Amino acid sequence: MVGLYWAVRVVTPMSSIESFYDEPKNSIDVLIVGGSHAMCSISPTEIYDSTGLTSYNLSTWSQPIWVSYHYIQEALKYQKPKVVVLDVFGSFYDRSYLTGVDVDLVSDDYAQLMKPSLNLLSLNFTRFRTQVTKKVWSEYLNIAKYHSRITELQPEDIGKIFQDDSTTAKGYGPFYTMESFADYVYPQTDQTTELYPYAQEYLLKTIALLKEKGIIPLLVKIPHIADENDIMLVNTIKEIAQEQQVEFLDFCSSNVLNMDFSTDFADHGHVNNYGAKKVTGAVIESLQKMELSVVHSDKISMRWEEASKLEKDESQKMEIKLSKSLQEFADRVQQHQKTSVVLVKQDMGGLNEQEYLKMETLLQGTCLADITKDMQQERVFVYTQGKVLVGEQATQWCEEKEIALSDKTGMEISFAGESYSYGREGWNVALYDDEQQQIYHHCSLAKEHDYTPYTE
Repeated sequence: MVGLYWAVRVVTPMSSIESFYDEPKNSIDVLIVGGSHAMCSISPTEIYDSTGLTSYNLSTWSQPIWVSYHYIQEALKYQKPKVVVLDVFGSFYDRSYLTGVDVDLVSDDYAQLMKPSLNLLSLNFTRFRTQVTKKVWSEYLNIAKYHSRITELQPEDIGKIFQDDSTTAKGYGPFYTMESFADYVYPQTDQTTELYPYAQEYLLKTIALLKEKGIIPLLVKIPHIADENDIMLVNTIKEIAQEQQVEFLDFCSSNVLNMDFSTDFADHGHVNNYGAKKVTGAVIESLQKMELSVVHSDKISMRWEEASKLEKDESQKMEIKLSKSLQEFADRVQQHQKTSVVLVKQDMGGLNEQEYLKMETLLQGTCLADITKDMQQERVFVYTQGKVLVGEQATQWCEEKEIALSDKTGMEISFAGESYSYGREGWNVALYDDEQQQIYHHCSLAKEHDYTPYTE
């Protein structure tokens, strides 16, 4: 049996759940479980910053409620959470824009990635009983489904199962893209509609399990661009929550979070990083009302402080990368004090007086404004630690950071053997992380794109 366990463990692909297994035992106060709606909208490090509560977002793509149930069972082997935040979209199984076949196709790739155990075996029987899609028996067993990987395994694959996969994001995976739904209005209806029978069964089983374990259930419906049928499903779950006397945070049937439908969504089903701040903030408010005791060792606290710091840093850098205007780009660079900006001018004869005046106007009022004093005469500028370096000073700074500048086809930027230039008339820009000592992004502020940050 021991040999079979490790054989299954080796052939099963690694997944994001690995990082959950590597959290220190009994260190998680709040468990977040659900599908991609929850994964991209509830940040454990932001919860920690506001409440001191440690949390983990154990969500996976298209996670139906019975998978959430078994994920909770799995989590309780390792953690003793005070609260479980349950994303109820898993109870929409086969009743929303995702058909049962859609959900089965995606969720099965994640459901089987738990460690081999009786709980995983039970989940496989549950999937066979509940799913719309009925598959051959081998699709429910890791050793059969992934057996072909045996011939592809490398020595490092075996080593991976012993390594620490813990991450600073704690399961959270925000979207940084944006799709506008400016004309969206929530449908208004008081009607209800039936859940998929097994979805209702496992929603009730999950609530019962948590109550039995003395864990507070907190149901939540993350905002998405819902139709009338979705609202009817929400109303049904709202009735179930009232009957079961559990709190239900309904962010979907009315705009209680003051969502901006032109900026807060990545697509019709998911909020982006801006929407996630609103969702996480509302979850934080609910957790604060519970007045939960927070007791952690210095070691755990230090671990979470570092995770929070790194996640804030990554979020800031991602927002810089996705700036849509020069003003926005400069403002975000100024806020992220560890970012230095290398700007190299590409003038192929088309940057006339009018173009320089245009750039000067765009740069006014930004942290890069000092560039305008010398931008017609000099080619290399660096913004670092709140000041602009020009010409020889800028070149020397680049040399100290081992950033190479060459003049083969117009001025080029390279670092560690990689080129970071687009060769467009205007400015080639590289973003350098002073702490990590590496370039983490490059773009152009080019004449052809009206000097907006451009990466393609």
